[in-house]
Amino acid sequence: MENSEQGDVLRLPPRSLLIFIDETGNEDFSDPKNPTFGRGGCGSLWPEYKRRIAKPWRRLKREKLGGATKPFHATDFEQTRPTLHQITGINAFMALPFWRFAAMCDSRTELPDGIDAHKAISLVTIGYFARLARISQCAPTAQFTSGGRIPPRKLSVGPGSWRAV
Repeated sequence: MENSEQGDVLRLPPRSLLIFIDETGNEDFSDPKNPTFGRGGCGSLWPEYKRRIAKPWRRLKREKLGGATKPFHATDFEQTRPTLHQITGINAFMALPFWRFAAMCDSRTELPDGIDAHKAISLVTIGYFARLARISQCAPTAQFTSGGRIPPRKLSVGPGSWRAV
């Protein structure tokens, strides 16, 4: 079966692993208040996505974070002095059984010659996905988000490599 999108409906083979990825910081560490760059994300098997991630996340946002359709940015949230009620809700969500990852570097990270922060984090991210695909015997489909800086990108895995589609 071929991956296809129709409106808001994404159709994937049942053994697909759906992964969401978001970048944070600037790869050149140019923010003096937060000289970091990284990627984080979460995922689940495609048939379990709504039950494990989508519905609990919307419920958390609706009940504790100001609305199901309101954008959520962790850096903004941290600066608003979150309540114990909100923190408890986020901790409960993070305890749910779905896959998650994070890879970060900062201005103190020693990188090899010719490797910048973007390439380093990309290599780590791709390594996670390759290992996850091998262990789970699933076909990962990844969605990059970027806070509006660049259009979302999808990745698909091919024999031995990841490529943008």
